[in-house]
Amino acid sequence: MSVIYRKIQQIIGPLIFLKNEHNAQFGEIVIIRTDDEKIRMGQIIKMSEEIIVVEVFEDTAGLSTENAEIIFTEDTFKVKISKDMFGQTFNSLGKPIDIKTKAVLDSDLLSDVQRDISGVPINPFAREYPVDIIQTGISVIDGLFTLIRGQKLPIFSGQGLPHNKLAAQIATQAKVLGEEPFVIIFCGIGIIHDEAIYFLNRFQESGSIQNIISFIIFG
Repeated sequence: MSVIYRKIQQIIGPLIFLKNEHNAQFGEIVIIRTDDEKIRMGQIIKMSEEIIVVEVFEDTAGLSTENAEIIFTEDTFKVKISKDMFGQTFNSLGKPIDIKTKAVLDSDLLSDVQRDISGVPINPFAREYPVDIIQTGISVIDGLFTLIRGQKLPIFSGQGLPHNKLAAQIATQAKVLGEEPFVIIFCGIGIIHDEAIYFLNRFQESGSIQNIISFIIFG
């Protein structure tokens, strides 16, 4: 059963401060609803005996302590997963989007399978030793910093350097040694619209887009 709360104390930037009068949980997802029925999502990021702090995932323009109510969902952030995700692009909330217009698509994944994005803490002593090599086609990575299946590969760069070209090249060339099905999760954080279009075009031109699931957070 959801709990609706209207006693907002303060709003500072993306943060909402509430008096702690509810048995909430850290990481719980909340829904912020205003008088005009606009819906936003947020997450509890800090708790004390007196205060609950909620981070809003969207713009807080128009929110006030008088016109908003908080709905505690009593659940953590989950996303639907399905093979229908292949070749699609999603926003930070896991909603399918059209890169060219930045619009959220009306279609939703037809799946009853949901996974918590926080996952489960990994015990390094119980983890299987990684042995499945991913070939990126970039000699310095394959030879000196070999990428193993299941690893993340962050790419740090400076202004004016061809980091987008490198990231697209890795995403389109990467492959495993065997014939096992293989998927790449591509995440672009803080990129501009032109960069997102560039990645989309590269993925389509290479013919590898059906093996790539993209998450784009525009800057």
